[in-house]
Amino acid sequence: MRTGKCLCGMCSYEIDDEPIVIAVCHCTDCQRLSGTGHTTGAMFPESSIRLFGQPATYKIESNAGNTVTRLFCGTCGSPLFGKNTGMPGFMTVAMGTLDTSDGMLPQVEIFTRNQRAWDHPNPAIESYDTQPGWKPTDITFSRTTRNHITICAITNTSPSVAAFQLNVRSHGTPAA
Repeated sequence: MRTGKCLCGMCSYEIDDEPIVIAVCHCTDCQRLSGTGHTTGAMFPESSIRLFGQPATYKIESNAGNTVTRLFCGTCGSPLFGKNTGMPGFMTVAMGTLDTSDGMLPQVEIFTRNQRAWDHPNPAIESYDTQPGWKPTDITFSRTTRNHITICAITNTSPSVAAFQLNVRSHGTPAA
């Protein structure tokens, strides 16, 4: 089980699952949200997250026409989660709010077209100028233990993305 909280502790959460994907996002909304060049988030099935406290919300329409809901602590302002109507059933957790993120490494960078000159991407992971064409529902896998995933398949996506995801899920590190 993973746990986390905001800066003041008024909002906390528990997660009973492993992340679907961990992404670094360079979109301008994430830059403004974080006050930095990007955010780093881990996507989980929404059903695996238990939230304690009453987070405030802010909704904005994305360039793709989806509604993005940001959940944050109304007392200290810490960003906690993001939800997107284009990916129903999933929530992205702000990685910095996790009590521990041992073994959780970003697997992909998105919206690199908006990247700031002083915020350098990690050349060891996949990167995309915009949002990739796959969604969490395209990723299927099963686990044998907490740290080892034995089956991973991606449908409706390019072979290079499928190979990258298989490598990440099988070995725990991104393909070079």
